[in-house]
Amino acid sequence: MKQIRKKLASRVSVYTRKERPGKKTCANCSKVLPGILNFKTSKIRNIARTRKRPSRKFGGYLCSRCSRKMILQGVRK
Repeated sequence: MKQIRKKLASRVSVYTRKERPGKKTCANCSKVLPGILNFKTSKIRNIARTRKRPSRKFGGYLCSRCSRKMILQGVRK
């Protein structure tokens, strides 16, 4: 939480503002995931599901390179 101090007339009031969440990272290699929005949860609720994360398998959880490796491992077994 970030505190903001505002002076209104003769008094100073303190407001708290929630900070934006951090960037989402790959669960395997910790690389930042492109195409993932990092808005507050109240803003994300109003956005369509297709804009929230990629629609491929492991989308929003693994990066493209790691998801490709996981899919290949599953095929080879």
